[in-house]
Amino acid sequence: MGRVYLARHTRIAQKRVRSKSYTANLRTAPTFWRAFQREPSRLRRFRTPQRGHVLDIDVTPQGMPYLVCEYRRRRSCRITCAR
Repeated sequence: MGRVYLARHTRIAQKRVRSKSYTANLRTAPTFWRAFQREPSRLRRFRTPQRGHVLDIDVTPQGMPYLVCEYRRRRSCRITCAR
């Protein structure tokens, strides 16, 4: 799995983004890199008003892959499912 963080764009201070990084044990899985490269196209297919689009996908100099998406405020799944 990975971790998702709320962050600010480095050049546009008002722009909030979601940054997803992936755990080390996942990065060593044989199928990980192929799945990582396909993730943006998968997210595009499931575009909804609540989900922001992919802004960037890359790997840090330390070898950690990350995905940056537009942040959109939305209701908690728990609240939405309870209705």
